[in-house]
Amino acid sequence: MKHRLHTGSNTVKKTSYAPRGPLLKEALAMQDSGHDVFFFNLGNPPEFGVRPPEEVMLNVVKNIWGCAPYSADFKGIFSAREAILQEAQNAGIKNVSIDDIYLTDGVTGAFILLMWAFLRPGMEVLMPRPCYPAWNAIIQAFGGKVVAYRCDERNGYLPDLRDLEKKITPKTAFPLFISPNNPTGAVYPRDLLQKGVEICRRHELPMIFDEIYSKLLYDGAEHISIASLAEDLLIFTMGGIAKNYRAPGFKGGWLIISGSDKRYARGVIDNLNTLASIHLCANMLGQSAIQTCLGGHQSIKDLVSPPEGQLYLRRAVAMEELQKIPGVSFVVPQGAFYILMKFDPKVYRIESDFQFCLQLLRETGVLIVNGTGFHCPSKPPFYARLVFLEDEHRLREGIRRIGKFLEHFNGRKK
Repeated sequence: MKHRLHTGSNTVKKTSYAPRGPLLKEALAMQDSGHDVFFFNLGNPPEFGVRPPEEVMLNVVKNIWGCAPYSADFKGIFSAREAILQEAQNAGIKNVSIDDIYLTDGVTGAFILLMWAFLRPGMEVLMPRPCYPAWNAIIQAFGGKVVAYRCDERNGYLPDLRDLEKKITPKTAFPLFISPNNPTGAVYPRDLLQKGVEICRRHELPMIFDEIYSKLLYDGAEHISIASLAEDLLIFTMGGIAKNYRAPGFKGGWLIISGSDKRYARGVIDNLNTLASIHLCANMLGQSAIQTCLGGHQSIKDLVSPPEGQLYLRRAVAMEELQKIPGVSFVVPQGAFYILMKFDPKVYRIESDFQFCLQLLRETGVLIVNGTGFHCPSKPPFYARLVFLEDEHRLREGIRRIGKFLEHFNGRKK
């Protein structure tokens, strides 16, 4: 019997997701062969003992039978959306009702839903560079074009708003801001966000704000929801329980639509309603956890606080060990749990950051992700992202292995 060849979607073939790409495949094969692998590649807190709040787990278990059916409302269960509405109001976000909140399969589900509802082929989305790669991939999968705006390393990886505004065209759909940022750990201050709002007002653009790491803050950094600065502007805010509440597998996310006049987004909102109803409902485990997460003790504050906070200590250990390695530098992360390492081209002759990370993995068992996977430039200086979720002992050992590898790296300049 002859079979027709099915090649699949060309738009998907052009996308990738580096944290779970070929490097991870190699690492898993090494682990299966008995190697000890240091997984510094993925922001998956409970895998490394950074556990969800106990009361959240107990509540999900208590309500497990209620998670079997679909939610009656395709936007999600009322109690969870009510808790999100209260959280938004506490953050200073106005012009939001419970009907403006959609529960989604994680923040990724929120982004997929929004891009599907919003984008037409050829529309441009202004994205920070470096950037979380899944967002770029999803934009491209729905026929959009990614236009990168610079985040200046010399200024703590904060967005260069002049560069952003220069790249606005008639095809621009919206800019996206991520704060705290993945992969840089930058937290955007109020005055910068206010200037971003003013740019969008001038050009009559909506905004998307990804605040999945909103409570993962260090050294007194303050998180500002950009929608709290612009009650008139159409803003789509994405959040969830994956990072702040250490429950990524529950896929509990949400999308909030704010703005004083949503008539200008009627077409997008109609599309969102259609798509959400087709999807039937978001993951019910995630939905059932949201109210307890937002309404209970905010244990994340204990984890990020000195002197004994679990994440505070792990960040300190990672920075301490990286500072010992000649030719490696980084900007101190103010949020999230990532460090973007830079390799000085005067010290290391790296021709491909992917091949560098692959060689490091094969020789040391340490898995970090190449910077080009986060849309860093594909020329020197090269970068790599390290996740500091492993316990302090394994962080020290893994980073020391990186240092020993670099001592003898065949691209090291004499």
